[in-house]
Amino acid sequence: MPDKIVDMEPGASSGAMGGQPVLTSTSSPVSTKGRSGEMAVITGPVVIFLLWAGFVVAFIGSRGLWNPDEPRYLQVAWEMAVSKHFFVPTFNGLIYAQKPPLLFWLAIAFSHVIPFEYTTQAVSAMSGLGTLFLTYGIGSRLSGRRAGLCAALVLMSAGLYAWMIHTGNIDTLLTFFTTLSIYFYIRYADKGGLAWWYAACISTGMSILAKGPVGLIVFLVFVFSVKAVDRKNPVKLPASSLLFGMGMALVPVLLWLVPACITGGAAYTKMILFTQNVGRAVSSFAHRRPWYYYITQLPALFLPWSILIIMGIPRIFRSIREKNRDVLIYLAWFLSVFICFSLISGKRGRYLLPLFPALSLLVAHVADKWGREGKQSVSLVIMSGISGLVILILALFPVVALLFAKKHWVLSLFQIDFFAPPLLMMYGFCVAGGACLWLARQYRQERRAVFSTQAIALSVLFIMGAAHVYYVPVIDGVKSVKKASAMVKSLIPTGGHVAFFHSRYNNGWNFYLQKPHIEVVSAGELSAAARPWDVVITDKRYVNDLKALPGYRSAADLRAGGDIFYIFVPKRPPAIDNYPVAH
Repeated sequence: MPDKIVDMEPGASSGAMGGQPVLTSTSSPVSTKGRSGEMAVITGPVVIFLLWAGFVVAFIGSRGLWNPDEPRYLQVAWEMAVSKHFFVPTFNGLIYAQKPPLLFWLAIAFSHVIPFEYTTQAVSAMSGLGTLFLTYGIGSRLSGRRAGLCAALVLMSAGLYAWMIHTGNIDTLLTFFTTLSIYFYIRYADKGGLAWWYAACISTGMSILAKGPVGLIVFLVFVFSVKAVDRKNPVKLPASSLLFGMGMALVPVLLWLVPACITGGAAYTKMILFTQNVGRAVSSFAHRRPWYYYITQLPALFLPWSILIIMGIPRIFRSIREKNRDVLIYLAWFLSVFICFSLISGKRGRYLLPLFPALSLLVAHVADKWGREGKQSVSLVIMSGISGLVILILALFPVVALLFAKKHWVLSLFQIDFFAPPLLMMYGFCVAGGACLWLARQYRQERRAVFSTQAIALSVLFIMGAAHVYYVPVIDGVKSVKKASAMVKSLIPTGGHVAFFHSRYNNGWNFYLQKPHIEVVSAGELSAAARPWDVVITDKRYVNDLKALPGYRSAADLRAGGDIFYIFVPKRPPAIDNYPVAH
């Protein structure tokens, strides 16, 4: 194993969606006995699965690896698979102590059925599907199936979450396991069987294995918050069961951590136990933000549904005064995550992903109450207007790009052929999104707020589809190094040597060049080497230093990986095939 550690962090009628019963303000709950009840149970999950397959799975593989995290996580998993060291991850050959290995293990498992490049994206997609099902299940249990389906569609179309389930990241995996533990705990609170409690604890252990102790902290804060607010159904949890459950939560963690610390040594143990957990919580060395950071960020991250949440605050407060159990539980969930992450010094928007199911359930609750009360909401009008504006921008952009491509290099990336399949598909998605907004307007006029909300959610999904089918593949050329790596590969002779100049790069170069370790060299090491490296990669920070070296010439400059990279090769062909490197 390497002995160095790399520290990187850059009611009454049937509705449009699944035939769910619509309950107006004057209706009583519709019986779910018999055949219609069975169909109601089945329809919601089927709708969720079909939408997930059409708007998430269908786009896996449509692009390369994008910064900041996706290339790094994929590379770590790939290096683990190549080296067969499954306890201690590595990045560019150096020990990677930043994250536990669950994502990497799952990616390796997926690599047996799909290309390795898309494995972390597949893990996120499957985690996303699980969270959508759990959100539907929790909403159905606490608020009814109509609200459960609405919450799942809101979550699938909620800003940051809608994007993250398309990318290979750890936060969607953490969100799945924290939601799973909360689902099991709610079942325990309703049924009282300790098996549900222990299932919640094991799920919490898996969340720790996904991203560290934050999964345990969120779960415990949620449990004690619910015990404080859920007076209608108080849970009596014996101290012995609490302690035994926490022990069960640690089992999957210890099965990895003990052999990992033995294999990685003292430096790895210190890094994974203290620096990466206590250090980040108290005084983060990466992504340090003030305590109020998430207050300013969350409204944008949860668009367009943050508009409905903000305008629905009076309805939420009324539900609190009415002591609605579902709202109290959703708020306990939301506040557990929000406060915990706000107190941690290291902050990024994506860290809030585990509270998105709770917010989505609150959105569904507000919409359901508005519908039952026969109210129209200005927020639904605003959200429909925003979605319509985005569709209009997507539809007009190709024309703008055609007119101004010569003035702006970004616009020149778009090859405008109005009869090309991607552009035709993009316009098809835009038309479908517009049809959903028309449907939302019809439901809104009929004061059926839940269905109007679902229709807006569908319009957002079609917007995302339009972006993925046309815009994302074009931008991929400069956001990933996939295409650039093909050019660099052509410059490397068989058995040739590649180096990074002054800095390692987290853009996917190693994976696309199929080199588990690319050495990072200085100007002195380049000058002292017995022969030149075949290819040296650098960025704009160090390009002038490399140009000053007499033995190298610039072969290309490439917009790739979200940056500009410069590729240097020797001025004269190397005389020998294998050479020692002087240091």
